Amino acid sequence: MEQKEIKPIGFDAKKFSVRLLEKKLQLEMNMRDMEKETGVSKSTISKIIQGSKPDIDTLIKLLYWIDADSFRQYGINPYVANELGLTGI
Repeated sequence: MEQKEIKPIGFDAKKFSVRLLEKKLQLEMNMRDMEKETGVSKSTISKIIQGSKPDIDTLIKLLYWIDADSFRQYGINPYVANELGLTGI
């Protein structure tokens, strides 16, 4: 059986921070509103917008907040989420 090449997956913190800021501006939210809606602290959101990499829990919360429809569309249904240990989806 032929083995497929496994390509490494990376994370572009700059692109993510730009998308996060775009969503913030689109919704005309301040940091306090984002904190309430995402469950991520204002200071953490600020650090991410400045280019810091989020931990996995924070990343999942913010990805879901940025685009919940796409998050569901790409295979994160309740059963899969439960199997992956994700909650609140």
